[in-house]
Amino acid sequence: MNAVFKKHAETFLESSLKGLKEVPAPQNGVPYEYKGDFVVHYNAKGLLSLTSYEYTYSGGAHGMTYRTSHTFSLKDGKELKLSDVINLIGKNKQKLNDLVLNQMKKEGGYLGGFKGVPADADFYLKDNAAVLYFQLYEYTAYAYGFPEFELPLKAWK
Repeated sequence: MNAVFKKHAETFLESSLKGLKEVPAPQNGVPYEYKGDFVVHYNAKGLLSLTSYEYTYSGGAHGMTYRTSHTFSLKDGKELKLSDVINLIGKNKQKLNDLVLNQMKKEGGYLGGFKGVPADADFYLKDNAAVLYFQLYEYTAYAYGFPEFELPLKAWK
């Protein structure tokens, strides 16, 4: 687990430093920003689930925030995928795809392009649910934030 967190932090630092070399000096005294933080969503029953947040601002209308979530079994340190915590076999996979697409269209800001929930989908655990999410601009306009889909664990067994 520590190796995953260390690699994640190093990658963010490297990409931030590379980004600084590719943009012009800040204008009007507005400095560039690079911030990182994390939230522990769940730490019980032998599972740890957290999300890191990376914010960058290097000019323009607004900065960008990126999320990366990791869910681990504390028993063996294995990182879990969404399919390890909810059933995505058979009709459940199509049911999830339909739920996500319909909710994105209903809530507005949908930009198109959704072809289904990928095997490496971003998610985190909280009490009795997995929360699937997508990045800013991935399928919806920036103003709509990170599209999230709470999946009660009992309903997806």
